[in-house]
Amino acid sequence: MKLNLLFLLGAVALSACSLEAHRVQSIQVTSAIYSVEDGTVPCNVTARVAGICNGLASCTVSVQSALCHMGDPAPPLQKLLSVHYSCHAAGTLRATAVEGKTLTLVCLQ
Repeated sequence: MKLNLLFLLGAVALSACSLEAHRVQSIQVTSAIYSVEDGTVPCNVTARVAGICNGLASCTVSVQSALCHMGDPAPPLQKLLSVHYSCHAAGTLRATAVEGKTLTLVCLQ
């Protein structure tokens, strides 16, 4: 009886360790701003980017005026997207890309 109990406890411990080792980190966007490169004329696109990326291990976002609810905040000027996000154990990360490019957010395992 004792041998069976020890074997069962060992199997449970092994399963818990295996699950912990394979847990995938997921993106949580804390802020996303689409603005002119110097930071002026900001458009808060946090909800939009979070809707695309939250809960995923990686995602890509096209940096374009369609992200902003009011359209292009400054038509003749170059804009960029700046995103702050976290990956549970990694702390806060930042990614930036200019208009017309693709921004990739990644949580390493």
